[in-house]
Amino acid sequence: MSQEFNPLKLDLQAFANAGAMLQDMHDIEVFPRLSQELPRPELGRHEDYFVQWAVAGTLEQGPDGSPQVWLHLKLRACFPMTCQRCLDIVGIPISFDHSYRFVATEEQADLEDEESIEDVLAFTQHFNILELVEDEVLMALPLLPTHDTCPKPLKTEVLDKDFAEPGKKPNPFSVLQGLKTKS
Repeated sequence: MSQEFNPLKLDLQAFANAGAMLQDMHDIEVFPRLSQELPRPELGRHEDYFVQWAVAGTLEQGPDGSPQVWLHLKLRACFPMTCQRCLDIVGIPISFDHSYRFVATEEQADLEDEESIEDVLAFTQHFNILELVEDEVLMALPLLPTHDTCPKPLKTEVLDKDFAEPGKKPNPFSVLQGLKTKS
């Protein structure tokens, strides 16, 4: 009989022992912190913007020879952001494939994470996969999103055609020059 696993309260040990796998695809609105990053509320639902993920659990031999819990996460996403050149919406593609090793405590995770290729996390009995997915998408978002080639021509002129060129401003020091010549 196969065991059902809940991605919101994943029993890591049982998941790894079973060598199980979970996968799903979600709209961005499922993730509360990602939803806050959406560029415009009027954007609404769009099938091009999604988060698709798959996670597999395994037991692998640790440095001391004992089995350790590992998660292997693959995700693919397309997230809408505001292009910093044309101010239109640009879909940011995200692709991610990473492994996580679990250790007994936060302190141990902090110590081992610095020296490890994989991320080292503290073991918890109930792990939320969607929070991990959301964290990884948030960290992958660029600070300054842009299109490779903007779909609209960019306005390169600052002045409108009906804008009059301002007259020449007087030099503020000319008043001082006038005082100097009077004395």
